[in-house]
Amino acid sequence: MIVEGLSHVLEFFFIEYYHNIVNGFSQAFGLGIHAGPLVRRGDHWIHILRIFPFVAGFWSMHILWRRTEFIGKDRRLSVFLVSSTLPVVYLLLTLFSLIAILFFPAQHLHRH
Repeated sequence: MIVEGLSHVLEFFFIEYYHNIVNGFSQAFGLGIHAGPLVRRGDHWIHILRIFPFVAGFWSMHILWRRTEFIGKDRRLSVFLVSSTLPVVYLLLTLFSLIAILFFPAQHLHRH
């Protein structure tokens, strides 16, 4: 969960929190600095952060495989297959949402 959370934390830091922190310190200490967001919503390079859920999913499956060494060789594969259903479902949901984001981008309709 920590590794997967990095994608959200870093995205919101670049988009929302960085300039709020810098501008807050500037206002508090009278520095006269005005900072804007490091990234705007919709910038394509921010999508690289979407790799963290995949890293987390495969890392958890690797740890799970290593932990099944203690069970014994005869039941290791069956225990791994049963206990890895949640990480596999998580990886598939992440892949599905990434495909949906890439092929069906959100349309911003502003009505005034």
